[in-house]
Amino acid sequence: MLSSSSLNGQSRLHSASSSYLMELSIGTPPVPLLSIMDTGSNLIWTQCEPCISCFEQTTPIFDPAKSTSFSQLSCNSPACIDLGFYSSTTCTSAKCQYTYQYADKSSTTGLLSKETFTFSSSSRSTSVPNMVFGCSSISTDSFENSSGLVGLSMGDLSLVYYLDSPRFSYCLTPFFDMSTGILLLGSGACLNSKNALSTPIIVNPAIPSLYFISLKGISIGADQLQIPSYSFDIRSDGSGGMIIDSGSTFTGLISSAYVVVREKVRSIVNLPVSKYTIDPAVDLCFESNSMPNLPDMIFHFDNGDLNLPKENYMVLVPGSGLLCLAMIEFSSMSIFGAYQQQNMHVLYDVGNKRLSFQPAQCQKSCIVPELLALHTGTSVLPQACFSYP
Repeated sequence: MLSSSSLNGQSRLHSASSSYLMELSIGTPPVPLLSIMDTGSNLIWTQCEPCISCFEQTTPIFDPAKSTSFSQLSCNSPACIDLGFYSSTTCTSAKCQYTYQYADKSSTTGLLSKETFTFSSSSRSTSVPNMVFGCSSISTDSFENSSGLVGLSMGDLSLVYYLDSPRFSYCLTPFFDMSTGILLLGSGACLNSKNALSTPIIVNPAIPSLYFISLKGISIGADQLQIPSYSFDIRSDGSGGMIIDSGSTFTGLISSAYVVVREKVRSIVNLPVSKYTIDPAVDLCFESNSMPNLPDMIFHFDNGDLNLPKENYMVLVPGSGLLCLAMIEFSSMSIFGAYQQQNMHVLYDVGNKRLSFQPAQCQKSCIVPELLALHTGTSVLPQACFSYP
């Protein structure tokens, strides 16, 4: 496919119970959406009328019959053919029907379509016509009672495909915090900090749409954990390795690494272990109503170290009386999840295959209202400023 538009915009982000939701609008006239921001998937989709089996959402369900810019795609369209590499597609009255399934077995079904999407800031709106998206009428999960999901992977159907420059960045506010973060899209996305960690994005030929990163090891405080050296390697069949995924709540570590991390955390937290948990996948919780003093957990990436304060690897759920390790055990690969990225400004420079991290006070991020002039004399969207420690 060839992109017919060039998006340079931004969106506000809101923390939900297990993910981050981005603001955008769909259709003509625009209908507001609040959709999960997911760097681990390819498809953009939203619930559409008429719904067969839809979950409740906080914004109005999009009715394509009321939009003058909506159109459906045929089975032989390039987008339908592309989607067939990622999900199941079938022909229904010559229209492209899909069923897109996620790693947790949730799925959504609908008709592949085109529509105008609008991305707004306080001072300017940017509309992008003819964006390919899924118009879903059946979903098997609540998807955080969002409007749907925005894929930001390296696949041909993701939002990255429509950017004027293949780069984006976000700053995630803490979980359980009602403040808003920022998603910057296109050439306006930057990370102006000399202290940022930059590590290569690795393309795994078996799953080329996902953002793989090279993790060499993990420390807690001054102790380098004795994790087998092969634990984070991409195997010859394409399995293994580590991806970064804003759509996954907690970091998942492959078993050979998780058991070592879990045992070390259990040994340094001087609190009673609880028989209860906040989630069936979370298997280490302590009885506590406060966060104890704990050392940083350090992820040793290719080209530098990322320090995670205790708030980024332990979760204290308000009112639960539980303090839990915010990591889970995986059998086939590792995932660097959204909880570990809170209060972090993260830049995906897709064109140059670089991922950068900088700790930031994301609830203090702001939008500079003036248009900035580049050295070429052209104008770009208002930039965001971030409060770095």
